[in-house]
Amino acid sequence: MRHYLALVTLHRQCRARGLSLTLSPSAVMGGDSSTGTVTLSGPAPAGGAQIMLSSSNTGVARVPFSVIVPAGATTATFMVNTSFILFSTSVEISASYRSKTLTATLTVYGLL
Repeated sequence: MRHYLALVTLHRQCRARGLSLTLSPSAVMGGDSSTGTVTLSGPAPAGGAQIMLSSSNTGVARVPFSVIVPAGATTATFMVNTSFILFSTSVEISASYRSKTLTATLTVYGLL
């Protein structure tokens, strides 16, 4: 009996129950920006829903500490600002809400 392991990386959109994370575009030149969108499966509660954000490499790609989905809404957007770099690299952008964490990959192209 053979067992196979499949590893799948979602570069554009990641989903968990109740939350999705999208980066558009998912690849940029250093110095350019990408727009992140978090989407809830239903309307945010009264007072809104705070989605915590992070970057695996803040020297290359920076995100705000958090974004708020307004009460009754399902989406919020945020900017991912990148730095000029010499060599291309990938950065993991994460969004967390109610113990769910999603990660999407942003490719940042360097000058070389």
